[in-house]
Amino acid sequence: RHDKRIADSIPGFDVIIGAHSHTGMREAYEDPANHTIVVQTYGNLSCIGRLDLAIDPATRQIVGYDYKLKDLLAEEVDADTTFARLIGQWQAKAEAGFDSVIGVARNDIGIVDGESPIGNLVCDAMREAVGADFAFQNSAGIRGTLPAGDITYRAVHKVDAFGNYIVTYNMTGAQVVKICETSVLGYHGIFQVGGLSMTYDARKPIWQKVSQVLVNGQPIDTAKVYKVATNNFLAGGGQNYKEFNKGTDRNDTYLTVRQALADYVRRHSPLEVHIEGRIRESSGKGSGRQ
Repeated sequence: RHDKRIADSIPGFDVIIGAHSHTGMREAYEDPANHTIVVQTYGNLSCIGRLDLAIDPATRQIVGYDYKLKDLLAEEVDADTTFARLIGQWQAKAEAGFDSVIGVARNDIGIVDGESPIGNLVCDAMREAVGADFAFQNSAGIRGTLPAGDITYRAVHKVDAFGNYIVTYNMTGAQVVKICETSVLGYHGIFQVGGLSMTYDARKPIWQKVSQVLVNGQPIDTAKVYKVATNNFLAGGGQNYKEFNKGTDRNDTYLTVRQALADYVRRHSPLEVHIEGRIRESSGKGSGRQ
């Protein structure tokens, strides 16, 4: 979707090879106006794409193309026993301790639209790890859940599959409110939050959706300076969110979110985590999780 929008709105690109959404295209798309060619394979090495371009040597313009996807099926390729043995050796070393039990969950700590139990847990772990007043985590950055029962480091690793680390800023309450507004713009999934609660109306215009931000049940002090934690993806402007960089005294802790979560699980086990009303949508048309 985004690749086609770029092809339509920005002239000058010959080819766009997409990847982020893993939306495999069996046929190439050519924008009718700009004639940009868009292709993309599926993810996880499930296929390989080939695009051959015919270029006029005089004009150096594309005059034709041929595109195809080739499925990569493991059952059609004989295993390389030498590499399989080598991979097995290193995999065993890399995964040492992954299945060690580090805590217990009394309930399923899962993902739902809007505020989610796993999002609450991640944000609480981030806050505690760095002594922050508030924490923000993009919902799409949470890639796993913690089912009821034993919690292993492997399960925690799946929750933070990207290995992002925690970054802190000093921000005024007014800037924190702006972060909350950024969260509900509707362009991406909302941020999971810790240390505050917010109420918003998805029907309102952008930058006017958030009606209330509370800290310990009281309206946030817009003039007060707070310590805010997030991950380095959002701190670096990920998903085109720039508000975090308007804070001061940036501190790259290099403590990964997964390590903060593992430490939190060890300290607070057994865990029971639920939705608490940290994020409330007043119109019934919440932006959900993407």
